[in-house]
Amino acid sequence: MTYDQFDLFDQYTNKTLPDAKRQALEDQLRDDPALRDSLRDYQQFRHSLDAVPLNRQLNRIHDRLAAQGFFDENTSDRPPVPLSSSFRRRRLVLVSSVVVLAGLLIGAGYWLTKPTLAEQTFLTYYQPEPVARGEMACSPGLLPGIQLYRTQQYEPALQQFTALSASQPCVSYYVGLTQLATDQPELAVHSLESALKPAITSPPLIRQKAEWYLAMAYLKANQLTKAKSQLIRIAQQPDQPFRNVAQQALADLSHD
Repeated sequence: MTYDQFDLFDQYTNKTLPDAKRQALEDQLRDDPALRDSLRDYQQFRHSLDAVPLNRQLNRIHDRLAAQGFFDENTSDRPPVPLSSSFRRRRLVLVSSVVVLAGLLIGAGYWLTKPTLAEQTFLTYYQPEPVARGEMACSPGLLPGIQLYRTQQYEPALQQFTALSASQPCVSYYVGLTQLATDQPELAVHSLESALKPAITSPPLIRQKAEWYLAMAYLKANQLTKAKSQLIRIAQQPDQPFRNVAQQALADLSHD
């Protein structure tokens, strides 16, 4: 998919494409299977951005509670169960009391470890880069690392990327992307800021993706002011594929 096609599909999906161009595109889609495949790829990309990763949020909350000792993690093939009591419950009223108390403790544990607004927004909108777009404009030397990243083999991917020249914006972008996926937000901020230095010329889509993931890194690092500024910058760009989701994130942050 070319960058022009990406922009065209974005306008088509957002219903901002003029009627004549929309009709022309739909005529092309009927006759061109490759173009239809590209549109499906784009729609998958947009769906991945727009879908709120609820399961990811629940897993993060579960991990926080497990760290507080509320769950037994000795088995990985079934859901965690509450820690058993050291004494046998012989009366129904005692069982009921323990259940109620456990619920109160779990609730207290959640609120004591409740994510900050920045962390909560990060958990809502962050996910690893869902599809490959724009990397063909980068050095072919990045492709092995990108493949490892796509299969969530983050440590080997990071080794591949850091072996390349950090002066390349694509390298800085993928290093930052991988650092963010491995819970290193401060390092990710540094790498993604490097990918966006004004003096550096980078492929347009790589730059736009770096802008988005830098906003995510700011959120993860609890740098809320910088995150908001970055999201505003994204939301003000008409051709930014992350514009809509940045506006949604800003709306969530405004509820504070």
